[in-house]
Amino acid sequence: MSSTVANQTQFSFAASAYDVLAALIFVSGIPGIDATRIGAQGHSRGGSAVLAAGMRKFSEAHPTTGVDLKAVYSVYPWCGHQFLSPDIGDTKVRIVIGERDNWCSPQQAQGYAQAIRLAGGDVSFRLFAEAEHSFDRQPPIETTPDAAVAPHAPTIYLSDSGAMIHPVSGVEDAAATDRDLMIYGLKAGFGVTGASLGGQGDQPALFKRDMSDFWLDALSD
Repeated sequence: MSSTVANQTQFSFAASAYDVLAALIFVSGIPGIDATRIGAQGHSRGGSAVLAAGMRKFSEAHPTTGVDLKAVYSVYPWCGHQFLSPDIGDTKVRIVIGERDNWCSPQQAQGYAQAIRLAGGDVSFRLFAEAEHSFDRQPPIETTPDAAVAPHAPTIYLSDSGAMIHPVSGVEDAAATDRDLMIYGLKAGFGVTGASLGGQGDQPALFKRDMSDFWLDALSD
């Protein structure tokens, strides 16, 4: 088994979200589990996966047998892919990210939260002051010089059918892949090397409090 950390194009973001829904189906069938009160939490790519899994345009295309996520806690997600119709139904969503995140775009995460809100979704957003990527971790901030990132590349919107829409042409292309649009971003000059991660001071503790407060509220109904 090979790692997908260095090359995340080995699997699509849709595949990661599919895994979340597959896990939802499995967990909902466990005796003693209340299938109406299952939530999902993910960090970084995992944050993107749980966020996509909470979108009705995605979940309704998956045979989830009527089971929906009660809540989603999306932690510093990459929001470079966004549904044009970000309908989350009755799922409660919270997105959190650090203002100094240079792996993922705080602006895209903030914009996605606002789009979900305008679509009628129960969503909240928090920007953590002076926080980097993975600010919930106790180790000090570390820099990865060879990290290849493109946090300022244009947002790729997804049509109701799930097809990607090219940001320049505006054309919907069902054959386009994650890798195709990543290559576009690099060729357009948005790719950079070097990014940092880690927490400092009371950031991990603040994150834990935010996380605990969200889940206590989201699953208490």
